[in-house]
Amino acid sequence: MVLLIVSLLLGSVNVWAEEEAEWVPDDAFYMEHAEECVAMNREYFANGPNKKVIVYESPASAEVVKTMKNGDVVLIDYTYTNSEGIEWGFCEFEGEFGWLPMPYMVPVYDYLCFEEEYGEQFQTVKADLIRAGGFYDSNRKIKFWSYPGSSKKFTIAFGQWMSFMPQYTKVFVDEDGRKWGFVGYFSGKNLNSWVCLSSVDEMLADFDELYPNGAPERDKREIKPYDGKKIFPDNYVYVKTMQIVKTAAIVLGIVAVGGALMLFYWKMWKNVKKA
Repeated sequence: MVLLIVSLLLGSVNVWAEEEAEWVPDDAFYMEHAEECVAMNREYFANGPNKKVIVYESPASAEVVKTMKNGDVVLIDYTYTNSEGIEWGFCEFEGEFGWLPMPYMVPVYDYLCFEEEYGEQFQTVKADLIRAGGFYDSNRKIKFWSYPGSSKKFTIAFGQWMSFMPQYTKVFVDEDGRKWGFVGYFSGKNLNSWVCLSSVDEMLADFDELYPNGAPERDKREIKPYDGKKIFPDNYVYVKTMQIVKTAAIVLGIVAVGGALMLFYWKMWKNVKKA
């Protein structure tokens, strides 16, 4: 019986210990350029010229998959930089997969944006998350936030049976004097999130409990619609030219074959007539 209980507990721990295989798209262009692609997994919103962003079949294709309106949000899974230095992002939008030019996209304010703005205030540490919160004796659902002041969160339940705990590596003290810890990685998963460390109650608290009067404004960016050089798919002119050449070649081939057949039958008819 004791062995059974221990096995169950260890099995629960292994749920977090197992690393999930990294998802890769079943996309012909990605498969061909996988070594040149970079995993992103970050949300962006459209901000292209003419109030739209076109999603193409690939960075080397003129085939349009979908059209996004400025303000639409999409998760960019991978990026690829072509020979001209233009970065492209692979995404799924409205059930269709494709590639879009990243200069037309703006990141949704997240932990990276927060670090760009407040990183100078961070303190580098390495400490155990649970013990810092002051409890280690029962299951607790700790809140992990995208950044201090964000309303975006997820929870993880921890208990005394767990033999390993996440560690935070950065500390930030917010405007209300609360202490926050950044957890980048835990048990095979990139968390890249913040936990409130000021007290056990605040570690478990919801957004309204942390900010009854509203959270401080974080995103102070002034974002203007893209007004730079318009970006077309890599080798766009080449692709269109090749389409024309291909069509012309097919037409000429048909004409040539037809002409050859007509000449063959004409000669045959002429020989029959002489006979």
